[in-house]
Amino acid sequence: MKFITRGVVVLGLSLIAISGGLAQETCKRDVEPGLSLCVPNGWSVETKADQKFKTLFAPPAETFTANINLRDDTSSASLKSYVDDSIKLILSNPPEIGAASIKLAGETDFATASGLNGNQVVFETEYKGLLIRTIQYYLEAGQNHKFIVTGTCLVKDKDTFDSVFERAAKSFQVEN
Repeated sequence: MKFITRGVVVLGLSLIAISGGLAQETCKRDVEPGLSLCVPNGWSVETKADQKFKTLFAPPAETFTANINLRDDTSSASLKSYVDDSIKLILSNPPEIGAASIKLAGETDFATASGLNGNQVVFETEYKGLLIRTIQYYLEAGQNHKFIVTGTCLVKDKDTFDSVFERAAKSFQVEN
């Protein structure tokens, strides 16, 4: 009986893993110069004339529409030094970007499904009376190339969007 129970558990876990892999493989992928990632279901992709990469938007919301944007950079600094310097810069002068305050809410290691290593950094910002949560995924892409995937939503919506941002960032791939 224990063998059957273990077999059912193993089979169930295998099916979950397989279906999770299929979901990632069949996503709507936004391909940009040098990168791609899965667009969350129901989200739109918009091109802005002044930006190198497109921006992904959640369905419109009354106060603030959650979004994901992409940026790249070239730096010979290690990823850890690059992230530390970015955090210091972001926290150094909130009024410069119109924020009343910015606080670091967390930092952890992160890796994409394709094997890129990086760091996840979470900020909470008071901006024009709104409490905004920003999750940045800093990724090392070789040859001094860094990518930053940024997801932004209201702090009160973090339970809805944190997992959406993480799935999109995990789907990030370098494209040739």
